[in-house]
Amino acid sequence: MRSLAQLALAMVAVGGVACSFELSGAVHPVLARAFRLPVPYFPASVTIILLLLGTTLLAVSLAAWREVRRPLAPTHVLVALGRASLTVFVVHVWLFREAGPRLGLWRTLSPGATLVAIGLVGAAATGLACRWQRVQYRYGAEWLVRKLAG
Repeated sequence: MRSLAQLALAMVAVGGVACSFELSGAVHPVLARAFRLPVPYFPASVTIILLLLGTTLLAVSLAAWREVRRPLAPTHVLVALGRASLTVFVVHVWLFREAGPRLGLWRTLSPGATLVAIGLVGAAATGLACRWQRVQYRYGAEWLVRKLAG
């Protein structure tokens, strides 16, 4: 866990340095895309990848450290989200890639409204996963994969 946390901190540090290079204008124009912080959807810049991956690895290492010290109860909210994560992902893809454009909601929100929408969808997914736990996540994507795998 210590190595994972060190790797995460190193990635965030290198991403931060790369970000400071871009912000200071010290990057050669040929390399500017690799260091750009405000990026389009794809492909992500090296800076964004380092910052996001480092932050994610740091969160994973903190969760693993906590789990070793005091295991999560089977009814904990993170357990519910983990057990329903594939279903949440599939619904998210459908919601934002299929339903959003068809309803005229694709890329129409301001940045602040987008953050509020992300929070609301995340809260709804969390609440639904906690309630779904009562029936062992029956008929979700994870359930289907287990049935198909035998």
